[in-house]
Amino acid sequence: MPTTILPNRDSTTNASHQAPPHDSWRIEFPWVPPTLNVFMRTHHMKKGRFYQDAALHLKPLLRSIQDELGIDRPLPFPADMTFRVFTRAQWDDDNIITARKICLDVMQRLNFIVDDSPKWVRSHDLPCEVDRQSPRTVIILKRQTS
Repeated sequence: MPTTILPNRDSTTNASHQAPPHDSWRIEFPWVPPTLNVFMRTHHMKKGRFYQDAALHLKPLLRSIQDELGIDRPLPFPADMTFRVFTRAQWDDDNIITARKICLDVMQRLNFIVDDSPKWVRSHDLPCEVDRQSPRTVIILKRQTS
């Protein structure tokens, strides 16, 4: 089941007072991208399934962030994104490139980010970790501060 974990709001905030939007979000979903080798060897006509799988999980999570911000267009600010993949087996760290590529392309197609260029997105990868019980992808999204 897709989940997104947002920072906690102050429980004393009443309904008449709107809390300010968050500056960071944790997006976590049960999807593991193909390894870089598999992605590169897959015929371009068949790569669409990787994007469809990611979009299936990402769409409701990204929409909830847009709803929180009160927008129905791409993020109005540049973002920092950190990607981490938890897999059933140890991967070489270069394999996380496919998670970043696929997720950023999907975010652009879903109208969540303007563009995946450095002007709008600064992305970072963390080493893959093994979690045999719960393989997943985690994206930490933050507003760029400088």
